[in-house]
Amino acid sequence: MMRPLLAIALALSAAGQAQAQAATAAPPVSVCKALSSSFDDGLKELAEQKWTTSARSAPQATQLATEEANTLSIMQMNLTLLAANHCSMPVRPVSASTYMLPALQCATASFETDEAARKEKCDRAKWTPEGFPEPKK
Repeated sequence: MMRPLLAIALALSAAGQAQAQAATAAPPVSVCKALSSSFDDGLKELAEQKWTTSARSAPQATQLATEEANTLSIMQMNLTLLAANHCSMPVRPVSASTYMLPALQCATASFETDEAARKEKCDRAKWTPEGFPEPKK
């Protein structure tokens, strides 16, 4: 009677170890890349919000604060998922100033008459972070 119980306990233990090993295995690169990209998009969104929005009333100020809080919440969820998937973490601070110059150039491009130049300056894929060293690879 003891042997079947021991066999069941060993089988359950081995299954638990296999699950733990699977959980610590490296995630697909696409998962980490997508999460990192989404986090970086949040930094760009914060910078753009600083230059393209202005509150003229208390309700508008509340709406802008809510939008910023929502962006920060999404970024926090992405950081949590990056950590849970054992992805490399961002090395830049969470700050609107990371992409402040490209965001300013995009905001001032709205005054230009050249549509192509405006699209070029507002293409977030081409924005580069300012003031922070590139992460080590």
